Amino acid sequence: MSDSPSSVRAPGAPTAANPTRPITPIYVAVLLVEAVVLAALWSFSRYFGA
Repeated sequence: MSDSPSSVRAPGAPTAANPTRPITPIYVAVLLVEAVVLAALWSFSRYFGA
């Protein structure tokens, strides 16, 4: 058994040599999640705050 990392990757994972998926939808999803979290924090602070 070797201690070196294996070269096996997930089937849909993009690599530098073969970018199989565009990264833009991931960025859009992250921005949407951040917006939802910030809106939830703001609403909780309005509801429970002074």
